[in-house]
Amino acid sequence: MTQQLDHIFRRASRLPEEEQQQFAKQVAVLLERLEQEATEPEASKPLSPTGYELSKHLAGIIEGPRDLSYNPKYMEGFGESTQR
Repeated sequence: MTQQLDHIFRRASRLPEEEQQQFAKQVAVLLERLEQEATEPEASKPLSPTGYELSKHLAGIIEGPRDLSYNPKYMEGFGESTQR
């Protein structure tokens, strides 16, 4: 990894001054992000994708009303307990 970074920085040193400055800004952003990730508590990192993330590609693939509450008959019994 160190050899790869050395190669990248050697090539960047041959860039025109303006492009070197842009490169330095991008490296600074990347380093800041890496530092944030390293210091971020494990509890705040997502353990696995959410249900939404896993199924969002399915949104809109079937035809029908956009919202089932559009027609009151779809909402009959909703929220009512089945146990008595």
